[in-house]
Amino acid sequence: MSVSPEMARAAVSIRDKYLEGAQSSDGPLEFFSGGELKMGAVGLKGLAAGFGVMAAKNTTKEALTKGGVYVLRDNLGNIVRSGRTSSLIRRQLEHERDPTLGQFRFEPIYKTDSYEARRGLEQMLHEEHNPILNKINPISPSNPNRESYMNSAREFRGGAE
Repeated sequence: MSVSPEMARAAVSIRDKYLEGAQSSDGPLEFFSGGELKMGAVGLKGLAAGFGVMAAKNTTKEALTKGGVYVLRDNLGNIVRSGRTSSLIRRQLEHERDPTLGQFRFEPIYKTDSYEARRGLEQMLHEEHNPILNKINPISPSNPNRESYMNSAREFRGGAE
């Protein structure tokens, strides 16, 4: 299955942004080249599945991570929204297609596939920056799992805060 040239350019740009500097034991990661983006290619165990990315053996754990917590920034660098997702690449493409959110710069802050850590990390970013486009508190104060999520986030960030 092939995609439009615009989608191919977007995919390559995103691929480069997320995988910049990723290395294997055999050297830099290798990618498909050419004009046609091949959908469904397995690469980095799904990090960029569908974007034609193929990796050499022994990639880093971070390069294999798909999910994470991100922010959207305005043209002055202010954080206007925070969010979490199980696929940073998919979410970036969704925001780029949105007429309102597409005007903001997508920036991954934390990469993790831990649901609990993502919940807590998003709450921490929300508390630190109070983004104007966030409509609700990421974790309700009455959520019985709130403390567990926050503990997972603190562990992810390297200790108690």
